[in-house]
Amino acid sequence: MWVWVFPGFVVAAIFLWIVSRICAYRRFFADGHFLEVSQGVPRLKAAALDRIIATNEDQALSPADPRALVTSAGLAFFYTIHHVENRFVHHYSVSEAGRITAAALGETYALFVAKLLGVPFEALKLEMGQSAIRHAEFILSGAEQSEFAALNTLARSRQADKTQKGRRQSALFASLAFYEPVHPFDNCSKVSVSM
Repeated sequence: MWVWVFPGFVVAAIFLWIVSRICAYRRFFADGHFLEVSQGVPRLKAAALDRIIATNEDQALSPADPRALVTSAGLAFFYTIHHVENRFVHHYSVSEAGRITAAALGETYALFVAKLLGVPFEALKLEMGQSAIRHAEFILSGAEQSEFAALNTLARSRQADKTQKGRRQSALFASLAFYEPVHPFDNCSKVSVSM
């Protein structure tokens, strides 16, 4: 009898784990969650621009830091800007708080944040760190930094909110939206999406 009970518990545990992950990913890829992130990104950008790092001492250390955002679904974002010589190195990370971050989740939101910030995908350097945390980095010159600081991220977020309002989108549809041109001088987005 014990021969069947133990494997039954193992199968039940695996099944419950799969169901819990499905529920979590539904929350992560829900329209409301994309909306929450798009409303938080302007605050992250403003906080990072206010605290440009000259040394490694002023890192975002906790979720209470204004350069950090933890969403209601448990997705964590950290955004910092380092001033190195005459360049500005922008870095942000995306992770699932307390868990290993799935590639689809981390990369989707890394690209979503880049779109909200107005950064062409070709300028991004994407990497995977410990616990599969997704890191995105882009480098700007002094002139590009001034232009980037002047970009209205809040208006871009509101525009994204308006385009998503009134239609329910699957995770695939939302990820296809990343291929729209980011801003007027982005002529590198060559993929066209018909909806």
